[in-house]
Amino acid sequence: MKSTTPPAAPRGRGPRGPRAEGDSRAEILAAARTLFAAKGFRATTTREIAARAGVDPALIHHFFGTKADLFEATVQLPRIAGEVGARLEAPSGDAAEGLARLYVEELFTRDVETFAAMLRTAVSSPEDMPWLRQMMEDTMLAVATRLLRGEHVALRAELIGAQMIGILVLRHLVGVEPIASTSTDDLVAAMAPALRALIDGAA
Repeated sequence: MKSTTPPAAPRGRGPRGPRAEGDSRAEILAAARTLFAAKGFRATTTREIAARAGVDPALIHHFFGTKADLFEATVQLPRIAGEVGARLEAPSGDAAEGLARLYVEELFTRDVETFAAMLRTAVSSPEDMPWLRQMMEDTMLAVATRLLRGEHVALRAELIGAQMIGILVLRHLVGVEPIASTSTDDLVAAMAPALRALIDGAA
């Protein structure tokens, strides 16, 4: 896995002067996303997040509550699940290609730290998996199982997710060739048949 260790914050950086509430909240989320991606949930402290964001640690509790609540707000699974659901609601052929393109072209570039944070937490902090698993079941898997038709929808939804995790690791985090340099169009074309079989429930 490529290193996602964040660069050190500027020396002497600490809580700054008054800022708009929205700015402080956004900076906390950005700092948390980077640190969770680099270190996982367990190894990241709220003090580190506050220092990187340049805010008082009390603001984290004020805006988000617990560290687990902050993690949930950081990864934004309901929003991602909504994007996945919109692709799955398309006609069958379009759904497979659209879902592949969503992950490769958008989610794994725009939200790569989000997925790295979940993966790092799952690997480095297995004791945190019950609540992380529940979070995924309540969002991503709930949407997929609601929209898929036929038999074994939960298994098929998880197999779709497993394929996407493999793409994330090999292409975006480790950079294994040739998958790392394959064009988006070629990769989507290669992925679509397998995704279509899982979406349609084909044997």
